[in-house]
Amino acid sequence: MYTNSEMTDKELKKKRRREYYLAHKEQENANRKLWNKTHHAEQVERSSQYYAEHKEERDQYDKEYRESNRDKKRAHNAVRNALKSGLIVKPDTCESPDCSERAADAHHDSYDEDKQLDVIWLCRKHHKELHFGHRG
Repeated sequence: MYTNSEMTDKELKKKRRREYYLAHKEQENANRKLWNKTHHAEQVERSSQYYAEHKEERDQYDKEYRESNRDKKRAHNAVRNALKSGLIVKPDTCESPDCSERAADAHHDSYDEDKQLDVIWLCRKHHKELHFGHRG
C-alpha cells in the first residue's frame, strides 16, 4: 500500500472518501436511499432521454455483444427455458456458504453446450465477487 506522500491527489481523495464512508456507513446509505427516492422520476426521465438519443449506438452494441457471446447467450436461454418448463428449480437463497440472501443470478462455470444447465445460484453480491473479486 502507498503512503500518503506516494499517492496522487485523486488516489488520496478516493482513499479518504472510502474511509469516511466506512466510518459513517449507515448514515451514508440512508442519505443515498433518500436521494434516490426523491430524484427517481428525474433519473428515469434522464435515462429515457439518453436511450432515445442513442438508440442506434445501443442497438449496434447489443448486436455486436450477441454475436461475440453466442455461447453465453445460448446458456442463458437454456437456463431461462429450463426454469419455465420446470426442468430446473431456482432455490430461494444464495448457494454461497453462510449466505441467506435471495438467489438472483445463475452462474455458469462453463458455457459449453453439455454444461449449460450446470449453474450455481448466487445473490448479486457473491456473483459479482466471483467474477470481479472482493474489492472491500
